[in-house]
Amino acid sequence: MKITFEDLSQQRYLYHVVSIIDLEKTLNEGISFDDKKTYTTKYYDFHFFFDKFRPSHIPAWVERRKAIFASLYFKENHGWHSHTAVLRVKIKPDRCWVCNENIANFIYEPFILRHLNGFDAADEYIKKNGRKIVEEYWNTSISYLEHMERRYDKKEG
Repeated sequence: MKITFEDLSQQRYLYHVVSIIDLEKTLNEGISFDDKKTYTTKYYDFHFFFDKFRPSHIPAWVERRKAIFASLYFKENHGWHSHTAVLRVKIKPDRCWVCNENIANFIYEPFILRHLNGFDAADEYIKKNGRKIVEEYWNTSISYLEHMERRYDKKEG
């Protein structure tokens, strides 16, 4: 697997993607979980849905609605959104949790669209599959420290 950015996770750095609309504010004030213009309109309820079904074995400090999302690295063929910047961020390894956001992405669009007229199928999809997908998301997540020992992301398949 070829990667676009160097894997700096051993040095406790990850990559955070930010919209160029938010870049100046982020560079001046730092990163916060709710500092993006779209947080309350596009993400809070979605994160809350995940937090509602967080299993008891996940530490209480792990809350999607208060998380700052970052990536270990990006594959060479990563599909970039236009108008974004990539920042390198230093992490606190004992306060970092690794999740597979590809799993969360399975329900993002239906979750957002479910309240719109004409999108009844999206609401049904969430009712039928939402909790199962969230459970898979949490059950495949691990602490950063455990992840660094196992490195599931480096395994094929």
